[in-house]
Amino acid sequence: MNLVFTIAIGENYKKIADLTAPTMIAYADKIGAEFKCLTEQKVALTYPYWEKFIVGEFLESYEKVLFIDVDAIVRSDCPNLFELVPADEIGLYNEGLLTTEAEKAEHFSVMQKTFKEYDQPWPEAYDGRFYNSGIMVVPRSMKWLFVKPEHEMFDNFREQAYLNMMLIISNSVAKVFDIGYKFNRMYYVDPKVKEHRLKSYIVHYAGIQDLNYGIKCDLEAWGQQGNVKFQISNQ
Repeated sequence: MNLVFTIAIGENYKKIADLTAPTMIAYADKIGAEFKCLTEQKVALTYPYWEKFIVGEFLESYEKVLFIDVDAIVRSDCPNLFELVPADEIGLYNEGLLTTEAEKAEHFSVMQKTFKEYDQPWPEAYDGRFYNSGIMVVPRSMKWLFVKPEHEMFDNFREQAYLNMMLIISNSVAKVFDIGYKFNRMYYVDPKVKEHRLKSYIVHYAGIQDLNYGIKCDLEAWGQQGNVKFQISNQ
């Protein structure tokens, strides 16, 4: 059995989940997976972002886990990511392929800081790859990657930078399958590709200010609003 799960900790994120989780539930049902929405911290000591490391615990019971950030929606015809990503590879989107020079410099700076904070030697051959942790397809064979560090660094990219560091360090062991922007479509991609964001299968609203409005408009455009009843806010 496989699992689709998201995290909605705090009232604001629960309200977002009221809008987005129905698309995830419908997707999980379509591909024959279970669905969970985590609403309280279980492994993170500081910020809920680190709660993603509970993936390791879930992989004790599930063959594969698909994590979807709560600020993302899934189109009804989205292909089965569990089938798309090779069995022993982790599926992630490499942001580094569509970055401006300024964005690339920011990623380099973040990664250098992360390696230093965790006392790891900087890899001179670093090629600028930077995987987004908002959508992750993780097989049981990659369970080792989700052992949360005792020190939870504070940075804009937090757990994402740490996971990228671990993937770089274990480059000969960790096999990454790039799922591409269509399965993790963020706003910064819009001016870089000649395709409307709603032609992507998963739209991820990371960095968007008015989340609720944007999500509602896009769900209406997809015709997916209200297809599945789900509410955890104010409970």
